[in-house]
Amino acid sequence: MKKVFILFLFVISNICLSAQNNVLNFRHRSVSVKEEINTPVRNVSTNQNYIDIEYDFEEAIAIDIRRNDETFQFIKIKGFGFMDNIGKPALPVYNDILAVPSKNGLSIHIIESQYTDFEGFYIHPALEPETGLVGDTTKQRFTLDKTTYSTDFYFPDNLVEIVSIQDYREVPLAFVQIRPIQYNPKTRQLRCYSKIKYRIIFTNNERLKLNDIKQEALDII
Repeated sequence: MKKVFILFLFVISNICLSAQNNVLNFRHRSVSVKEEINTPVRNVSTNQNYIDIEYDFEEAIAIDIRRNDETFQFIKIKGFGFMDNIGKPALPVYNDILAVPSKNGLSIHIIESQYTDFEGFYIHPALEPETGLVGDTTKQRFTLDKTTYSTDFYFPDNLVEIVSIQDYREVPLAFVQIRPIQYNPKTRQLRCYSKIKYRIIFTNNERLKLNDIKQEALDII
């Protein structure tokens, strides 16, 4: 399934590169036409107690897609993929991979955030592919989660979330998913974050172990 979804993202990316695009500017709450958009700026700072990660987002591309006589949109941020919860809004997502001192005792907090709302968007749901699909995205099975799309709430609930912790050469790595756009399916409103700063905090019992992390593991981040 992941291979097919990646293929679909490749097609979407080619659409972005081959034509003028409607671009949402998060800072000025404006829509313009451009051929290219800027990559988000990411800064990381660490100490023995926590890791701070700060993102600055300037803009995203809005891509119109026709499905079942309806016009939907994909919102593309440069360097980001899409959420793959089948039938639910396919919004931009990125996984930060961070070395941490332990698999246990981690907490995550939003330190700062700024956002702008845009109206009138019908976000395309994540697709369920046909078995054996090769190259033809038009045959992907279209599923729309009616409960999600009729509910007055912002999806997803969390801007950042630790989705997995895995070992790499005996070093724990936290996979943190960042989701800079939320969507209210009932009101068709996009909430686009121009800044997200979050912090992963270590417990007192584990924080000193950060000094023992091998540099070869940190190099993959």
